[in-house]
Amino acid sequence: MHGGGYYFCSPAIHRGIVFLLARRSGARTFSLDYRLAPEHPFPAALDYALAAYRTLLADGVLPERLVIAGDSAGGGLALATLLALRDVGDSLSAGAVTFSPWTDLAATGASITTNEGRDPMFHGSAFAPAGRLYVGETDVRHPYVSVSPFL
Repeated sequence: MHGGGYYFCSPAIHRGIVFLLARRSGARTFSLDYRLAPEHPFPAALDYALAAYRTLLADGVLPERLVIAGDSAGGGLALATLLALRDVGDSLSAGAVTFSPWTDLAATGASITTNEGRDPMFHGSAFAPAGRLYVGETDVRHPYVSVSPFL
């Protein structure tokens, strides 16, 4: 699942990452074009991810042959998908691969300030407003929004 703060980017923009993952792993891939905020706030992206996962299972793909992957917001969405599947008792994938998953949409972690200025792309002050775009009226601390990376 692609990153982009839950409000921009697409599978097309992340095609290079997906291609390299497929090539290096020898696996077939599927990139989810999930609905983006603010037009489609939480839980729209999660609902799409769950529906896509369940469709793969219905099409005969075994859960032990699936790995859910994502970067940034897509990494957070991958983890949220696993949590939601677990919570309703659905079969879980064989694993997950996340690259810098965005798991703290509340922007409460100390690294927001201690790492300020280290990343040329992101500034700590941008995370909380971006998180609000995704969550809409939902509490930013919802367990499928600000996901613990320690499932």
